[in-house]
Amino acid sequence: MLDTPEVVNDFYTTPIDFSSNLLLLCHGHQLWMRNKNEEPWHIDSSSQFTSCKIFRDCPMAMIGDSDGYVRLFDITKQMVTRYGKMHMKGIVCFEINHFKCFSGAKDSTVVELDIRMKHPISSKTHDGIVCSIKLDPTHKKIAVGTDKNTVSVFDGRTSMCFAKHTASIKALAWHPYKTNCVISGGGFGDGRLVMWDSFGGEIIKYSDRNDQMTSIHCYHDSIIAS
Repeated sequence: MLDTPEVVNDFYTTPIDFSSNLLLLCHGHQLWMRNKNEEPWHIDSSSQFTSCKIFRDCPMAMIGDSDGYVRLFDITKQMVTRYGKMHMKGIVCFEINHFKCFSGAKDSTVVELDIRMKHPISSKTHDGIVCSIKLDPTHKKIAVGTDKNTVSVFDGRTSMCFAKHTASIKALAWHPYKTNCVISGGGFGDGRLVMWDSFGGEIIKYSDRNDQMTSIHCYHDSIIAS
């Protein structure tokens, strides 16, 4: 167990991630790592680490800091292999698929990266702080939740914006089988779970939970929310 007094106190960021063998923790100016059978170790930075995400298909991780820099970290070599300023403000969240990565930040932008390429693929500006990013099961569309109470869905060519919540959208997920359905959960003061049709923008169903939604996971036809 680790004491974590220096974790950034920010509702929007994602300072922890884990896989079957690895735990990552953004702890102030240090990034701590713990492999299953090894002692914890860390790297240091002049900026505060804010968000992290582990790749599932290769031994790499994306690390973001409070100044908008993104690091590609090689877990096997225990070293940063790429480092660059992708945003003007702090990194809030990542979404990863194979070799591609999306980073969202407080400057309202989502940047698409491919770790095999030197430069970003694309950048898109949204309305407000980017609180969450989720890629759909077909890997063709992404959903973005913001602190302006909106959910945006875009596929690189077209985009739609849904605005029925009354608080920030940090909880976000795609239905694993109904690939047109994206589910969002509102923050403090909203507390609703809403299932949207990503094609037409209509509300399919909603549930008033009367509490702040922080995460959503779908398992078969069940929705697990916290």
